[in-house]
Amino acid sequence: MKRRRLLAVIAVLLLAAGCTPKPNPRVPPAPPAQPPPEPAPPAPEPVIPKEPAPAEPEPELPAGKEPLMVKVGLASDLQSVTFPCCEEALEVAVDGQPVAVGAALKVEPAAAAAQKGYYRLQVAALRDERQAQDLARRLERESGQPGEAFFDAGVDLYRVRVGRYPTREAAEADMRRLGAIGVTGAFIVNEGAGVTEPALRLEQGQSSTVRAGRWLTVSPLSVASVRVSNKRYRGRILVYLNDRG
Repeated sequence: MKRRRLLAVIAVLLLAAGCTPKPNPRVPPAPPAQPPPEPAPPAPEPVIPKEPAPAEPEPELPAGKEPLMVKVGLASDLQSVTFPCCEEALEVAVDGQPVAVGAALKVEPAAAAAQKGYYRLQVAALRDERQAQDLARRLERESGQPGEAFFDAGVDLYRVRVGRYPTREAAEADMRRLGAIGVTGAFIVNEGAGVTEPALRLEQGQSSTVRAGRWLTVSPLSVASVRVSNKRYRGRILVYLNDRG
């Protein structure tokens, strides 16, 4: 009986083993799925041009503040200056005294108003007084021309100058001679010139008047510029009678 049970058990086990599902045949793994294509970017919206923004007004200066004034030299040692007439309204004054303008205005120095003076060569500007004096004496010995060193408070330097020439041409000739002995970088200055009674002659058509003073100012009234020598310049024009007349 025990043997039959044992066999029965074995048979059951074998039957169980025989009933075990067979493994599926090996199948290669499927390749990974491709990512879905990215959607196409949306079409750009049409650009509508914007109207230009209106120009902002220039800021007003605070009370008590004046615009910055910069002086620019245009020419020097001119025989005369002429301002054309009637392109725009001009305000003209000599040393603050107004001048009526009704025609082209020619400005020139009044006759016999200047002293000619003489010319010198400035060769250096030094901070040390002793060095400046020594240089002036050495150049006087080597050049045969009078040398001088003097203090200029405007620039806080001692200027060293050589020579005393009646004309600019004579100063230029001696400057080339001094270059042969090592004096380089020199330039010509005018000394001794002066205007004893500064005055300007103003001509308008057939009219001519003489106004005492050194400065003539020309300011535009209707536009922002003044014509001088066929060119326009913004701001105000100043005409100055220098010490050379």
